[in-house]
Amino acid sequence: MGIRQVRSLVVAGAILVGCSSACSRARNAEVQSYAVIDDGDALVFQVNTCNEESTEVTVVETPNAIIVTATTDRSFSCGGDDCSDARPVELSEPLGDRLVVDDDENEILRQDL
Repeated sequence: MGIRQVRSLVVAGAILVGCSSACSRARNAEVQSYAVIDDGDALVFQVNTCNEESTEVTVVETPNAIIVTATTDRSFSCGGDDCSDARPVELSEPLGDRLVVDDDENEILRQDL
C-alpha cells in the first residue's frame, strides 16, 4: 500500500469517527407540533426522533408562554427527515392563552387539533 492510499484511509477514518462521535452525543431534536390534553393540564409534543427512547422533552413555564426543548441521544442519521414520536408533558398550570414556543428554533409551535 502506497503513502497516498494510507493517507486516504486515514482521512476517511477520521471523517467516520468525527461523524460518529458528533451524532452520538445528546443533541436538540426538532419539535414539530403539540396537542392539548387533559383540559389543558398537559401537552403532547411531536418530536423528530424516530422511535428513540432516550428523547427528553422539558418545558419552562412563564405567565405568557410554554418554552419547550427536546433532546435525544440518538446515534444515527445526523439530520435529514425523521419520523416523529409523541412525548407528553404535564404542566404546573393549565395552558390557557399562553403561547407554546420551540426554544431551539425560537418559533411558535403549530397546534394539532
